[in-house]
Amino acid sequence: MAKHNKKSTYKNLSKAYKKSSQNTRGGYEVDVLDETQAIVRGGFYEPQSAVVQSPILAQAQLRFCDLTGFYAQHVAFRQVGEYEFIVPIQEIHSSLPDSPIAPNPFAISRTFQGGVTHFCYEGAHPLHLLLTGNLKLYVRLSDYAPEHVRLAGKTPTLPPNLMLYVCTSSRPRADNTLGYQIAMDSAWQPRTLFKLNAHARYRIPMPSYEDLSKLLRRVEPKNTQIIQGSIAEGSTNSRANPQKLGYAMTSWFSIEGESHLWVKTHGCSNICRVQWKDEFGRVYYDNQLKNVHDANGVITIPPYAVAGRIYFNRGEIQQKKPATHIQIKAIPKKLDPYFGYWAEYNFFVNTLSYFNPNTEYYFVLKATEGEAWQLDQDGFICVQGGLNFQFNVRDELQSTFDQLKE
Repeated sequence: MAKHNKKSTYKNLSKAYKKSSQNTRGGYEVDVLDETQAIVRGGFYEPQSAVVQSPILAQAQLRFCDLTGFYAQHVAFRQVGEYEFIVPIQEIHSSLPDSPIAPNPFAISRTFQGGVTHFCYEGAHPLHLLLTGNLKLYVRLSDYAPEHVRLAGKTPTLPPNLMLYVCTSSRPRADNTLGYQIAMDSAWQPRTLFKLNAHARYRIPMPSYEDLSKLLRRVEPKNTQIIQGSIAEGSTNSRANPQKLGYAMTSWFSIEGESHLWVKTHGCSNICRVQWKDEFGRVYYDNQLKNVHDANGVITIPPYAVAGRIYFNRGEIQQKKPATHIQIKAIPKKLDPYFGYWAEYNFFVNTLSYFNPNTEYYFVLKATEGEAWQLDQDGFICVQGGLNFQFNVRDELQSTFDQLKE
């Protein structure tokens, strides 16, 4: 047993408390208003108005460019450093609760390729506010891992982490990087990587078939062999149907990250049936193409496919120039916004912030350097995102009211 510490003394203060207690019968015999006024006056000055005034709160909403997509920068995540990107803003407005009236102290100050990148706080008084909201992104990652490791989705190396900053310029149109972090999406383990489902459509524009014909002139077609055979409708058999004279189809060709194929036949194509193969060797019939009677066009690749083949000519149908050969070109990532492998990043914002008058602000994504996976500067999709904050507009409304009285 530890020895008693003689230096520590404990006193029973119940008697002292009893002597100091007042018989108020559960209430207070002091008028709170009189007591407060007595403290405020203090014999020094007589206040002409209330010392403490409750704030009149306006709510500002800042919306990021959700679901507009970002590719070739119609709405821009502007790159400002090797691993830094400005997040585009779609709109920012303010309003009083239960009223459409409130002074909006925010104005657009810079744009880039159709997207707002910077906004300016033009209020006369500094703002103390609480930023709350979220930002959800799909980010394309360039792959430096071995191909067989990538396809298996078992890369042992880490993709980059992303942090969300609010940055400021000391004056409008000034260039500096003063800012502080408001959210981070960290994953200290390999992220789940996926291919976008191009059938879902994220409002990202794809070039037309005719435009691609010109843009892909220097792109080499996939190496395939033309064999006799056909693909039955609904077939999941990895073997071709029995050979028939004039029935033409391709051998299996590999899919390496692309999401669309540009296809052109030499001659007249009278059918287009496609089979896909996944990484486990399972075969799928593409029933979304079952009613297509011409192989000339852009074919959407399902996200699971690692190989495919195309049946493009039925020999029993007489034609003037039957198709005997086919060109299949992979649409590269510079032209295909769905290309490659993606990771999901989420940012949940709940932080105090401070805005200075006549100061420019913008939001920046900063990334750590990944190992096998790196950020692809051409691949950002803002799935959803926005921020809310409240600020006191009592002084602005009082100023407006005073002007109306004059």
